[in-house]
Amino acid sequence: MERVAHVRINTMLNRLPCLRRFRRETAGNLETVCPVRAGRRDRLLLLALAMLVGAGIAAAVYVHVYAAAPKPPDFALEGLDGKVYTLGELKGKKAVVLNFWASWCPPCQIEAPELVRLYEKYGDKVEIYAIDQLFADDIDNVQEFVEFFGYKFPVLLDKKGTVSRQYGVYGIPTSFFIDESGNLVTKLVGITKPENLEKLFANLAGAGQDS
Repeated sequence: MERVAHVRINTMLNRLPCLRRFRRETAGNLETVCPVRAGRRDRLLLLALAMLVGAGIAAAVYVHVYAAAPKPPDFALEGLDGKVYTLGELKGKKAVVLNFWASWCPPCQIEAPELVRLYEKYGDKVEIYAIDQLFADDIDNVQEFVEFFGYKFPVLLDKKGTVSRQYGVYGIPTSFFIDESGNLVTKLVGITKPENLEKLFANLAGAGQDS
């Protein structure tokens, strides 16, 4: 029995993405495109997080709904594509989710496919600014992460941590949900179940429709 359990755990571990190198799967073989894997301890952590989310145990670490709808601070950050993005340019046009993350963050990897899916569904009404904490990350790993998960939304680079400090981000992933009028609606720290995350996106999209 112990041997069977050990084999099953290793099989699941081998199906997980890398923590530091992200390359597209080819011919169904992840090992050939992901030569540098995380250590067993980190991979076990990622597996545990994935299992908890699947079981509905790992709700968000913290969710805050702002009753007063404060105005979040504006910023200008260079994107991975070389363009400069500001929060203010979206006001009156689209709602936006500011998602603070890093390529080495296991929960960020779990959340990434959901962000891609939700952007495909709500992207006409809700923008995503994926703000990488580049002051604690590596640009090559950021690029590989983005390519691996297929991010189509802007990826912004917080090179000095200025915007992270402005928003009081102390753990990742942290997401701020801002409506079309530029009001801060919800703050999410950590990861939550896919259906809960979708509700937050749907609320933003619906608010934009009603305004």
